[in-house]
Amino acid sequence: MRSEKWGGLRAGAGRPGNARLVEDARRLDVRQMQKAGLFRAPWQGMWWWKNPQTLATTSTISVRTSQNHMLISYEVGGTLVRETIDLSHAACGFGGTRVLMQCPGCRQHCSVMYFANRNFRCRQCHRLSYESQSESRLGRLAIKKQKILRRLGPHGSRRKGMNLDTYRQRFEKLVEVEFAIDDEICRLL
Repeated sequence: MRSEKWGGLRAGAGRPGNARLVEDARRLDVRQMQKAGLFRAPWQGMWWWKNPQTLATTSTISVRTSQNHMLISYEVGGTLVRETIDLSHAACGFGGTRVLMQCPGCRQHCSVMYFANRNFRCRQCHRLSYESQSESRLGRLAIKKQKILRRLGPHGSRRKGMNLDTYRQRFEKLVEVEFAIDDEICRLL
């Protein structure tokens, strides 16, 4: 059991701040690849990542796809790495199919794999966490408030065409969150 003195300002604030984050890793998203048409027929080419501010290419990998496999090759520290990723196809509810990758590490199906430790694996294999998992209670409440405000109109007003009951429910939730924020600030002080 923890003593009341143990911890500090971030005590109980979620996961430790030194965890590796999903947001910092390169991601290989099969949904983007499917949208780009890489799985319609056997395809070979380059897949690249760009800096969002400058739009300059930051890194590339060579990709070759077939119906059931995807071969990726890339260079890490002067060493050429080649990986074969098995693909599976799942039927969608309204027709069509969705492509899923099978993680070479744990064999689980996933839509996104991340680059860390010199290879692409799923989030669980690389033990990556989301940035929001490290937020304090106050930070999580602030995010929740912003999410509610985005669903309401400007300055918390009712959007045109919004059902009155829906507006009341969202506004009540906003008031609850604001009270929780005030309580958390008082607790921290």
